[in-house]
Amino acid sequence: MSGVNRDLLLKIILLRRIRRRLKRQPRTEYIRSIFENRAVQGESHLANELRSDPEYRRRYFRMNVESYDEIYNHIESGIKSCNNHRRPITAHEKLAITLRYLGTGSSQIALSFA
Repeated sequence: MSGVNRDLLLKIILLRRIRRRLKRQPRTEYIRSIFENRAVQGESHLANELRSDPEYRRRYFRMNVESYDEIYNHIESGIKSCNNHRRPITAHEKLAITLRYLGTGSSQIALSFA
């Protein structure tokens, strides 16, 4: 490839990148109220608050409230922990973590940082 063609190709690539950046919508800094305290309260509190927002609950767990409750009622006794040494993870928290893991395909390590 000659130097002129290479320079032209690089200029075209650079121009396309600049155009893409200019077309992007400006990001908004809006945070939904249910996500404001997530860093303090954690994932389990978020799961409880998502009950009031069916659209985001469906996106988060990939299912509606009725399906979640039905699954929970079937498996609650099998996943409930009885531990007096320390506070165990509740059955709701276990189910929420499992559904999030299965719904996103993320690794367990990635979910632990969420």
